[in-house]
Amino acid sequence: MARVAPYRLLLSGTPAPNGYIDFYWQVKAIHPSILPPTIKKFREEYCNMGGYMGKEIVGYKNTKKLAKELSKVVIRIPKSVMKLPPVIDQVVPVKLDKSTRTVYEALKKDLVVNLASGHTIRASNQLVLLLKLMQTTNGMVEGKRLGSEKLRVLQELIQNEPGKVVVFCHFVQDISRICEMLSNVGISHAVLRGGKSGAERDRIIHAFQTQHDPKVLVAQMKAGGIAVTLTAASVAIFYSLTFDAEAYEQARGRIHRGGQTETCRYIHLIAENTVDEAIYEALHKKMKTQEVLGNIVRRLTS
Repeated sequence: MARVAPYRLLLSGTPAPNGYIDFYWQVKAIHPSILPPTIKKFREEYCNMGGYMGKEIVGYKNTKKLAKELSKVVIRIPKSVMKLPPVIDQVVPVKLDKSTRTVYEALKKDLVVNLASGHTIRASNQLVLLLKLMQTTNGMVEGKRLGSEKLRVLQELIQNEPGKVVVFCHFVQDISRICEMLSNVGISHAVLRGGKSGAERDRIIHAFQTQHDPKVLVAQMKAGGIAVTLTAASVAIFYSLTFDAEAYEQARGRIHRGGQTETCRYIHLIAENTVDEAIYEALHKKMKTQEVLGNIVRRLTS
């Protein structure tokens, strides 16, 4: 269609959420000769390949050349011209209960912990350990419920907010527990996570934006963090974080975008003396994903 159209214009607020590779087909639609003729050639010229069998993009090269080529067909309008309201970042410290702290410290030290139920949790490497520690701070790991202090703090925050609230989670298992809590206290809510159809997503978002209910939208960070407008809320609570800096920044942008008139507050529930603190620190230094992981591993092993 693009090749036979006399005029081509592509509009996007999030043109490359997963890296520069996302530009390829968009730019090819606008001007086929700007970038290499095939995606394979693009990878060879601009991507550092690695990971499993060398087929994963682990970084980029020749970025100045790529920027020069893109500048021929791209006009970038910075967010600052929209004159959006200010943002406030808040950290709410959460103290783990004794039993959850015991599990956390045992897992961190020995990469294995035996729960009272007889269930054994193991971490085979540092990345798996990181994920399990993140789950533990939320009071749930491998489907096993631990403490609920972070959930209690979340409930209190939501009940004290007069307006709508978006709650971002990294793990799917957290969503069901949060929804259970909201149902128990009679707070209307909806869920946005991977696997929902486009029509269902649109219905949920439209209801949140235009109707009194639901008051709370519980969103998995990647599912609700890209190409979604949630300006009916001016408060976003991060129940759990991700070490993916891009996903985190995209999630922040859901309430702070065109149409927002209120000061936006980002509330982070951070379990004290845990991996939560390391992730939050790394994200707010705007480190890349690999740097975030390296920083966290150093904190864990120091």
